[in-house]
Amino acid sequence: MKKLLLMFAAVGVLFTACNKDCGHEFIEHDFTQDIVGTWTFLNGDLAEAMVIKADGSFTTTGVARGGSLYEEKGTIKVVNNKITLAFDGDNQTFEGRLEFVAGKSLSLVMFDNNAARLTYDYCENDLSDEIIGMWVCYDGPTNTERDMLIQTYQNDGYTIKTGWSDAVNDFIVNNKTTYKVVGDLIFYARPTELIPEGMDKYVACRIDYIPNALSYGDKKTVTGYIPVGDDQVKVTGSWLRVKQNLNLEGQVYAYKSAYVSNVEGKDEDF
Repeated sequence: MKKLLLMFAAVGVLFTACNKDCGHEFIEHDFTQDIVGTWTFLNGDLAEAMVIKADGSFTTTGVARGGSLYEEKGTIKVVNNKITLAFDGDNQTFEGRLEFVAGKSLSLVMFDNNAARLTYDYCENDLSDEIIGMWVCYDGPTNTERDMLIQTYQNDGYTIKTGWSDAVNDFIVNNKTTYKVVGDLIFYARPTELIPEGMDKYVACRIDYIPNALSYGDKKTVTGYIPVGDDQVKVTGSWLRVKQNLNLEGQVYAYKSAYVSNVEGKDEDF
């Protein structure tokens, strides 16, 4: 957020709120408590989750296109429609105009032509605990058979994925990386070996979680952006929760015979 606000501030700032020079008695009202909660923003260039607490403090977690995952803290105050954000550490303060719809959207407008604004969506629930477990992708962004993916989210902040990877145009097996969920946004790092030249190290997506959405169980739809040339294209994928997970690590099993079908490779005994 701070980087974008600095860019906005370089152009100019407009306040539409009246002040004490309006020629009549002015009563200020502090609306800071009205924006308490989690607010999220996602497009092809920036993904950010902003958590505002009742004491006026806020934390933003995000990733900008071409950058790394960041976290910023500070304090926020809203008097009428004038908003002030003060960031910890470097004492930088930004002021602008707030456009707010309770329980729906929050916009920060930083100059007069309304062309530069950040509009956050209200996030009622934090999905950090809801995604824990194993999921299978049954409707990927490219609608091909290779969209099949199995992904497990662990409590320790790691996720493990097996299936087709568009990043490397190949299959991956038990690929492990870190992730973090804030509100309905998930941020995860691409492992070094899966980052083609010019591709961002961090990925951010929005999660739409629906418990018991299907007869099979819980469903989540993940929305994100992938680079296509110089543009960012919005894509979605649908996932179904695997209700049971067999832990086979370290176990030994006997069998009489084995069969392999529908595979390419050497024809040999094993």
